[in-house]
Amino acid sequence: MASDSPSSSSSHPTNPSLSRIEAINYLVSDTFRESLQELPAGIERSKRLRAVSEALFEDSRRSQSLSSLNHAIQFAREALEELPSGHEDIPSLADRFILYAQTKAVFVPGPESTEGYIIAIQVVIRATQSGPAHDDFVQRLGWAYWARFKLSKSNDDLESVITHIATSVNTLDNVLPESNLVLGLALHTRFTHSKVIDDLNEAIRLLETTLRDPTAGGVNRHVFLMHLVRFCLEGTQHGDTAAGIARLVANAKLALPDIPVGDKKDYVENVLSKAETTLELLQQRPTLDSIFKELGDLNLGAEAGPAPIGKTHVPAGLYSVFPVGENLIRTLELLPGQTNDEIVCKLAVASLNSDTQFEVRHFPTLGVISTK
Repeated sequence: MASDSPSSSSSHPTNPSLSRIEAINYLVSDTFRESLQELPAGIERSKRLRAVSEALFEDSRRSQSLSSLNHAIQFAREALEELPSGHEDIPSLADRFILYAQTKAVFVPGPESTEGYIIAIQVVIRATQSGPAHDDFVQRLGWAYWARFKLSKSNDDLESVITHIATSVNTLDNVLPESNLVLGLALHTRFTHSKVIDDLNEAIRLLETTLRDPTAGGVNRHVFLMHLVRFCLEGTQHGDTAAGIARLVANAKLALPDIPVGDKKDYVENVLSKAETTLELLQQRPTLDSIFKELGDLNLGAEAGPAPIGKTHVPAGLYSVFPVGENLIRTLELLPGQTNDEIVCKLAVASLNSDTQFEVRHFPTLGVISTK
């Protein structure tokens, strides 16, 4: 770096007599900025800016200095913007610039650093213009939008994720698994608000097709697989029940090998067991329907009615048919009793005339079954 700075000044940043702080202060000073203006614009100035940005970034890593990191990001951006379109150094410098911005987003998590990361990616997309590096950064921008939504919970930010990936990313030749997975999560999130079933179905499709690749999702693969199982469980409440449960069974089996032993694996095994049992019953439904149809044709009169069992008796009147045109209804009265007593009822016939009085009582729900 000695050849890139004023060589005769005692303020030279590599002068052994200077402390780290003095050297850093010089690099971010107006004096050094003025010396940069003496260099020809373009490639030469970009090289100097890049060298300074790398020195400041290294200092930020050693000293945990946010100030050095901020300056490293600024110098790296200037170095990138100094290069002419199509220059061979653009991809590597773009990588350095994004690394610095991403480091800040991790080092100081929050809306400001996330927005800075998004701006950095947008700058790089404009600089790279086309090619594999450009396509990679276009996809990273969608992931960055998702990170911003996770912080803001804003509908506008959510729509930015969906619109960007569904339009800009899906026009690329090589769409990375992470893009489809993030789009799936975003569509499901929108479904939870809008209840548009197409969003849920597309979210399930994206996750199940992407996760068939055993490497998709990387270290977070098991997290995406858990999402897939839960999305499929929601899907059984919409559309063809048998098809939805069959899909749930298939994706639960896909998920199990990659989910670590613990509560989550127990949950998926429990869901799979219940889904397989339900699917088997649904497959037997035509046979059961046939049996019940035959039973429905039986003449269950007074003599053919069920016999008394203990204190329980089903009155023959329950099976008799009311004369056509009669304004009659049956009422069932539950008689009082003690805990663990047999339930005792009274069946009566009432006429639907103006003198009949009815009392309806509401009993609160005693419990809720959760599928979560």
